[in-house]
Amino acid sequence: MEGQGRETFALELDGIVKRYGNLIAVDGISLRIAKRQLYAVLGPNGAGKSTLISIAMGLVKADSGHVRLNGASEAAGLSQVGLCPQELVIWEGLTVWEQLLFMGSMHGVQRTIARRRADELLEALGLMDKKRVMASALSGGMKRRLNIMLALMHDPSVVILDEPHAGLDPQSRIWVRDFLKNLSADKTVIVTTHDMEETEKIADRAVIIDRGRVLAEDTPSNLIRSVYPAHLLELSLDGYGSQAEEITKLLAAGFPGLMQQGRMLRAESDNPLRLAGQIRERLTLAGIRDGNGEIRIRNANLEDVFIAMTGRGLRE
Repeated sequence: MEGQGRETFALELDGIVKRYGNLIAVDGISLRIAKRQLYAVLGPNGAGKSTLISIAMGLVKADSGHVRLNGASEAAGLSQVGLCPQELVIWEGLTVWEQLLFMGSMHGVQRTIARRRADELLEALGLMDKKRVMASALSGGMKRRLNIMLALMHDPSVVILDEPHAGLDPQSRIWVRDFLKNLSADKTVIVTTHDMEETEKIADRAVIIDRGRVLAEDTPSNLIRSVYPAHLLELSLDGYGSQAEEITKLLAAGFPGLMQQGRMLRAESDNPLRLAGQIRERLTLAGIRDGNGEIRIRNANLEDVFIAMTGRGLRE
């Protein structure tokens, strides 16, 4: 009985390893994903996210490690999982309504229940007025929303979505964001993404993966605070032209915490306004005109955390 003895997780991955020749795509990853939350698997393209999810779904066999879904073996638990791949898997020659009912029948859902379920999903994702429209006539964002609905027709307890925000127009992005957040109140929603801005808005917990390994796992806010407890100050070097190298050396000598990242000098500070004043004063004393470079003060985000952990940008 759940709640007694061993805790049951929606998804458990233990020591998952997957190699493709000399490439280690997944390198000993272990995760415990609790029920009824929105969990984000973050990382750049090629980090191992999609491979990991494919292993969890039984689509790819791991070289070693174990998978459990809702406390059961992978094979026994797959009927409770809905998968929405990044690639659109829809039938262009069917109406939205026809393919929702067709997907329900494929999962053995009784027709009356399937019709009710389809209406609920159409309403929730803002496509009720497209019910009788051919899928081929939908916009890209609407097709993405339909793709999500198809993964939910059998009412799974765990929903896995691979890059659900890819290619979304602003309106569809809002629909999907609100829908996934509401969905996680009743189901476990797992998304793989490199969209860290979106993750900060919707995820309860997140794991950052790079080169097949887990770098960190926590709530988005805790991940940020663990690396950047204070504010960030940034000085753009773009406006200084040939003086950029001189400025970098000058400020690095006077402010040891100031680090260069591309065309930006960055520092963490509890008092960023004072630090900004000190930087401007140092530049003035060196005869460098202020105003060519923009100084910006902001809160850190998950992208900053990733850069700090890996030394490179998310999309590099």
